[in-house]
Amino acid sequence: MEQEEMHALVAAVPDPRDYGPVSSTDAPPAALPPRPSAAQMDRLVGVLAPLTRVTRPYVEGLDRLPGRPALWVGNHTLFAFLDLPFMMGVLWTERGIVLRGLGGHGHYVLPVWRDLLTLGGMVRGTRANVTALMEAGEDVLVFPGGAGEVFKGRGRSTS
Repeated sequence: MEQEEMHALVAAVPDPRDYGPVSSTDAPPAALPPRPSAAQMDRLVGVLAPLTRVTRPYVEGLDRLPGRPALWVGNHTLFAFLDLPFMMGVLWTERGIVLRGLGGHGHYVLPVWRDLLTLGGMVRGTRANVTALMEAGEDVLVFPGGAGEVFKGRGRSTS
């Protein structure tokens, strides 16, 4: 992706700070970031194409997915940022599914990171936003352990 294209994509993303307060998990949703468009999802697949040819990612059980929106629950690891784009690409190309991930408030502190994740469909992880997404019929992705699960020490339980 050319640097000017990246700037254009990031410039098109509204400031996620406008989507509600940082500190409260019960805050009402201001305005959810827009769902990624088909063009944005196709761009994700295109950007991943060279690595996809090398790594050949796949998602097992695509034939068993419900034909309706669902709540997706993942096991958050340190390398989820590597797995997740590939999973999103496969779900988009194979089933037309756009996942709306719930992001912890820490993701919104770093401007470029925040903008890229928002462009990919991430929504601030609040109860009100989850309710709004589910009422809108969106596929919602949550990693329940969040940062605590990612950074737990070796041999420590996540419970």
